[in-house]
Amino acid sequence: KEGSMKFSKFVCKCGCGRIAPPDIEQLIPELNQLQRILWGVYDLVRGSWEAYITSGYRCEKRNAIIGGAKFSPHIWGIAMDFALMNLSHREEVVEYLKSLGIVRVGHKKYEGIPNHIHIDLAHKIADALYEAKKIPVEVWRAYKEAKEW
Repeated sequence: KEGSMKFSKFVCKCGCGRIAPPDIEQLIPELNQLQRILWGVYDLVRGSWEAYITSGYRCEKRNAIIGGAKFSPHIWGIAMDFALMNLSHREEVVEYLKSLGIVRVGHKKYEGIPNHIHIDLAHKIADALYEAKKIPVEVWRAYKEAKEW
């Protein structure tokens, strides 16, 4: 499989072996392309700054175990957390990610873990999830409106 080594770092850490929930591609046919965009953004970061992935897809069981948000973008397979090896680059990386305008950037709530940065594409699938009644309107709004937190 193309990129299987790369995607192995994105697999849920519970042991289920998944990179997305079962049957999600019926709801989000472009999921594979979205995951490739996410990887592309990560590769751009990694090309200039040392970083490693700490979390990719999380099944609902794994998400609950680690205390993730109920509707975390990780449970849809369109989010990634990574850590920077050099904390002095954190603000530069965050500004770079924001300037791309492609991904939502989570960094403010991780001030206790300063090398941690979250990126996701929840805004790209919010409408489909809401129409399928997978997320409530408040989550839909957050996915669509919050570009940084």
